[in-house]
Amino acid sequence: MSTSHRSLRVTFKRLFRRLMFVASLFIIGWIIAVQAGCFTMRTPDREWSKAFQEKGQPLQPVFLDVPDRTGRMIHAVSVSVADSLPLVVLVHGSPGSADAFLSFLADTFLTKTVRLVAIDRPGFGYTQGFGKPERSLEMQAASVQAVVNQLAPNQKVWLVGHSLGGPVIARFAMDFPEQTAGLVLVAASIDPALEEHPWW
Repeated sequence: MSTSHRSLRVTFKRLFRRLMFVASLFIIGWIIAVQAGCFTMRTPDREWSKAFQEKGQPLQPVFLDVPDRTGRMIHAVSVSVADSLPLVVLVHGSPGSADAFLSFLADTFLTKTVRLVAIDRPGFGYTQGFGKPERSLEMQAASVQAVVNQLAPNQKVWLVGHSLGGPVIARFAMDFPEQTAGLVLVAASIDPALEEHPWW
């Protein structure tokens, strides 16, 4: 094999690798763009009312900003027919925000039977400190308690936690058993610190 042929072959391999790299980036970008609907991070409050109307929910969402014990304002969205109904607290995973539960809050059957509140965990959604998530499960549980104290100070509440919301509500139950009626863990990671991180 001649030197020029070998050089051409090496050049072709480099070009092919670069094209594959660019194609891979394009495919990854396309997948992220398509999946972005699954990871809506912050739905503005005005969009909630519009979504409720589109889903036939006659109730209007109530937006709360409640200070936790550090003074950080915790954002939450609530919907209720009556204050006498049991309260169900919805806690999202990571990444995410309260809008992960928008379809539940807009469900007319659910809102006739329970009060619902979806919380933006510290560092997510419209809770103060967006982009700076709170790592302590104890502090996150205390943030949930601040909202519970505002909406149901003398009631036990049900908590639903998805993904990392699961350990948050488990910690809530440990720290505040007198306020906990029960837990629903949905695809929860019980101890995030011990989980192996995948290579991707």
